Amino acid sequence: MRVSVHVAICPGNVKKAFASAGIIILLTGFMLTTPMLCFSAPSEWVQWDVSSGGNGHWYKPVPGFPGLTWTFANELAQAEGGYLATITSAEENAFVFSLVANDPQYWNFCCNYSGAALGGLQQEGAPEPAGGWYWITGESWTYSNWYPGQPNNRPGETPEERLHFFYPDGQWNDLGKLDFNLGGYVIERATNLEPFRLERTFESNSTAGWSFLGAADWRIVSSTRSHIFRQLRTDGSPRAVLDAFEGTDQSIQADVRIVELAGASSWAGLLLRYTNLQNYYYLRVNHNSVQVRKIVGGVFQPVATAPLSLVLGRVYRFRIEAIGSRLRAFVNGQQVVEVIDDAHARGGVGLAMFRARTDYDNVIVTSRPQTLLHADTFSQTDAERQRPWTSTPASAWNIVQYSSGERVYRQSLLTGTPRAVNGVPTDDQIVQAIVRPRAFNAGVNGWIGLMARHVDDSNHYYVALYRGKAALRKRVNGVHSTIKEVPFTVTLGAPYRLRLEAFGSSLRFYINDTLMAEGQDDTLPTGRYGLITFNASADFDNFRAIRP
Repeated sequence: MRVSVHVAICPGNVKKAFASAGIIILLTGFMLTTPMLCFSAPSEWVQWDVSSGGNGHWYKPVPGFPGLTWTFANELAQAEGGYLATITSAEENAFVFSLVANDPQYWNFCCNYSGAALGGLQQEGAPEPAGGWYWITGESWTYSNWYPGQPNNRPGETPEERLHFFYPDGQWNDLGKLDFNLGGYVIERATNLEPFRLERTFESNSTAGWSFLGAADWRIVSSTRSHIFRQLRTDGSPRAVLDAFEGTDQSIQADVRIVELAGASSWAGLLLRYTNLQNYYYLRVNHNSVQVRKIVGGVFQPVATAPLSLVLGRVYRFRIEAIGSRLRAFVNGQQVVEVIDDAHARGGVGLAMFRARTDYDNVIVTSRPQTLLHADTFSQTDAERQRPWTSTPASAWNIVQYSSGERVYRQSLLTGTPRAVNGVPTDDQIVQAIVRPRAFNAGVNGWIGLMARHVDDSNHYYVALYRGKAALRKRVNGVHSTIKEVPFTVTLGAPYRLRLEAFGSSLRFYINDTLMAEGQDDTLPTGRYGLITFNASADFDNFRAIRP
């Protein structure tokens, strides 16, 4: 008998752990089932040194977790400024395999000894099973190390067009891009430099670091809960270029409030790979669309368009990114455009508009793409079932269905501090969900909320909705403290779009897409994310965690 479940063996005595796993298989004939998932300390980058015959690149092994697919591993690798490791020689294969070979946290013993994901994939429509394999970086496929009988494309089932290690000696196997039994993945990048990350919140009331072009009136003004970067003139083409960044892979996002579009062709947006007034990409938002466009040698050209019914005066979260030749645009965290274009290879980033009055806030610039860390509608799809929540106490959390057919994750206790945690530790994260308060314990000042950078139950950030206020808080070594709080009246049964953001040392939260409070704290640089209540019950739906 063989039961296919994800078995996690916590690091410790590695030889003993491997031996124990072997004994279990040999003596019982079936795998032990365990819901436990062990998260080790973050892996370190290791260089394959040139003096040792290497390429000078840096590699990082990352342990697996339930629901990890090749596609998700690839996105996480890109978010760290790298890519899934590519292997072009026996020597490189031996080096990369040595990073995972003797540690059981990189192997999924339940499912054919599935090992770490690598950056190999097969062209769609290529002859099966061995035709059309290539490396994600475009490097030549001059070396291979297939396990005997592989690739085999698993006849009669879902095509297998991605690559991973097979236990125990570094040979390869093919698997489907959405197979969820990976033991981990290995990231490769050419340098040990961390991805570029920069934020401008304008709370310092300074415009230092920006270069201004065109007829413009830029000023920092105070709003109800924040400072914003406002441009008032509507008779020209204002540009504000950020001085601190110039590179190849890049993204820029901002909270944008377009107040006035003075003409039929007016727009406001963001600049990308800007080199001069004659050459750049830009995100252009007008009354009825969001567009990715470019100017090449002074000639304006459309690249891609998505519909948008713009409401003047409403705050939107716009984002544009260029990773290699892939351009993507987002509205309120949702991708609306993806296109390939290589007109511009590098440049700077900035803000731009034409005959428009516009406010900008919380500008974030990175050299990595936006990554969807986790999404759950609690509809119990296959993908959602493979990313289970660690919920305590388990009996308090249940998926329930409304009469409308909508499913939600309900926490029913009115006592204690029930939690539901998911994901792997990450640094920057945006955590959001629809939250419906059901009841508060009459005798206690209860609350419901979301967690970010959850290290453990004694260390995390969280946003809390009380009966009459909303608060940005932290718990460090078991001690709760308030970073910022604002008055807010909660209506039982009403849905609230709650969002908690942690970027560097900046923390802020939104209710129904309105910024409520922000603050600074660098106590907890990384962690997981989740749902939480205190002496209150609530329904949670449409959960999303994003790494910007």
